[in-house]
Amino acid sequence: MRYGSFCVLLVLLAVNLLALMSMTHAQETDIRIEGLENNSDLSDWVDEAALQKFEEREETITSRFAGIEVQVEKALKSKGYYEPNVTFENSGEPVISVQTGPQYVIGKLKIEGDDRTLQNVEEGDILDAATILKAQEKLKNEISKDTCYYSLTVKNQVVLNKAMNTGDVTIMVEKGDIASFGPTTFKGAPTIKTSYLENFIKYEQGACWDAGKIEKTKNALISTGLLSVVNETLPDKPYSDGTVPVIFDLKERSPRTIRLGASYYTDEGPGIVVGWQHRNLFGAGEELDTNLRANFLEQSLSADFEKPFFGSEDQTLNIDAELSHLDSDAYEEYKISSSVNLQKDFTDNLSGSLGGGIELSRIQDKTDMSERTFGLFSIPASLHYDNRDDPLNPKKGWTWGVETTPYLDALGNSSPFWKTTLSATTYFGFGEEKNTVLALRGRLGTINGAETDDIPASKRFYAGGGGSIRGFGFQEAGPKDEDDNPIGGRSLLETSTELRFKITDTIGAVGFIDAGGVSDAQYPDFQDGMYVGTGVGLRYYTGFGPVRFDVATPVNRREEAEQPVYFYISIGQAF
Repeated sequence: MRYGSFCVLLVLLAVNLLALMSMTHAQETDIRIEGLENNSDLSDWVDEAALQKFEEREETITSRFAGIEVQVEKALKSKGYYEPNVTFENSGEPVISVQTGPQYVIGKLKIEGDDRTLQNVEEGDILDAATILKAQEKLKNEISKDTCYYSLTVKNQVVLNKAMNTGDVTIMVEKGDIASFGPTTFKGAPTIKTSYLENFIKYEQGACWDAGKIEKTKNALISTGLLSVVNETLPDKPYSDGTVPVIFDLKERSPRTIRLGASYYTDEGPGIVVGWQHRNLFGAGEELDTNLRANFLEQSLSADFEKPFFGSEDQTLNIDAELSHLDSDAYEEYKISSSVNLQKDFTDNLSGSLGGGIELSRIQDKTDMSERTFGLFSIPASLHYDNRDDPLNPKKGWTWGVETTPYLDALGNSSPFWKTTLSATTYFGFGEEKNTVLALRGRLGTINGAETDDIPASKRFYAGGGGSIRGFGFQEAGPKDEDDNPIGGRSLLETSTELRFKITDTIGAVGFIDAGGVSDAQYPDFQDGMYVGTGVGLRYYTGFGPVRFDVATPVNRREEAEQPVYFYISIGQAF
């Protein structure tokens, strides 16, 4: 059986992972806290702020906990307990005994150097260091927004009154000279055009000085992916005319990248991706991305060119070309295609695109063994919204998108038709660290203007596989002919529900249910029921995204058609 050796490999991998996790756990030494049983919040804070770093040490037991009493006292003082009694004993089991003493509150509260007031901090409140520092930083930001001070220092002084268990807090504001932005100069990036870098400046020359806009500019420059270091050089004080020239010292990253990737799906077999990318082709952030992809079913060679700031700062020109071959149970296709589209960013989260494409394909439809050649012209348009916190491993946020494309066959082998797809995802994180995430996905599609038989087989909707309905083979979740070949359809419905658990910093688990299918009707109509698959998976979290391993089985299996178990291994979450 071709999957036998793979299953053995998976079992060995799982055993090794469990062994590694067990070894890691065995090396940890828990420290028990006594005296905080009635204050779980404070106990958690002491554990997080003082104890965890000691548990991670690899020194001997004697030296491992050196100075732990001092660290615990610091953690308690930051929460207003300025007279704690902390003792440590290590007689087989390390134990911290804590007597907190009284919790101090804020006595007198005043601000020197400004007439504003602190937000969310009042006299009589708990003397919590984090709360005061947060309010202090907010005050500094407020002053910076309203004024043009070149230098601004905000610090605090706390004077304790042990007789009253209070602390008098004084916030001291020191303001510098009024200034404005002078000219901006870039150094250290000879292959990047200055005109391109200027697009990322978040201020205008002559505008009121705002140090926060320097940080925003640095972050924007780093986000280009072309720079590894961005530092600013500023004078000690404004020039005599009140201006401050800004010099950005830059260090370029290599613009060229070679990528290698691999995947394994039971229904598609092993797959590889070899890519080469140049992120600064002509000196203005132009990106050329070439990829060779291959598995048992599909092989393709593609090239994509992207030109940012095309016409305006919020527009990007995209040009792509592709040679591909796909041989599935539904059809075999040889295709050459090219398209041009203009993408516009309306906001940070909302973007749209409009373009045109042409493709020439030779398709053998395996449902009737006919061969036809198509010359399709298309006008694709799309609108997308995305506010996820992390595109590789989101814990909150949602996305939605609509893509619609009219097609016209220049060779007359297909009637004109219109294909539209709606999609959405949403993510809900639970817990303080959001280590548990509920992820939901939906996709709806329809084709108007032609009957199924008159639509090129490659443009019909299909469902099933690792990126669709897990537990069913590639293109298998839909109507079939008498020879068990997928027919495809004019409408599509897919839904997915995943519950993701973080076990350690690098290991996670998921449980999922996928459902949906394809219908010959213009709109989804599943009179015979929907296709449902369920399963579990492991995630190994890396710096470039999670490695996914899923095992799925069909709930409503057609025994003559589907396998009982499918494996999926790839990089990235399922959605």
